[in-house]
Amino acid sequence: MNELSGRLCEKFDAVQITEKLAKREFVIETEEQYPQQVKFELVNDKTGIIDPFTVGATLKVFFNVRGRKWNGKYFVNLNAWKIEGETQAEVYIAPPLTTMQPPAPTTQADEDLPF
Repeated sequence: MNELSGRLCEKFDAVQITEKLAKREFVIETEEQYPQQVKFELVNDKTGIIDPFTVGATLKVFFNVRGRKWNGKYFVNLNAWKIEGETQAEVYIAPPLTTMQPPAPTTQADEDLPF
């Protein structure tokens, strides 16, 4: 398991690559003597886990290193699978459902109304 902490610099929109593959990228800047800007990617059902965080938030990103060869070139991706933050945006929670009350019994006067 790999992890890296830093400040969220930028997050990009999700892109549908194929019918089965969606991808979203974001960049964090490490907090070292010589800060590094590191790009991560989120894939498929993980593309939304960056949504609660705003640019400037301090994050800890958990990721896997993925490498492959394609057309004689080597590529490396940092595939994020979990993000923790010091502060997260508020999440809306629906109020609890109230129990339904049975209708009040009708009286003879209610039945005489013209509507």
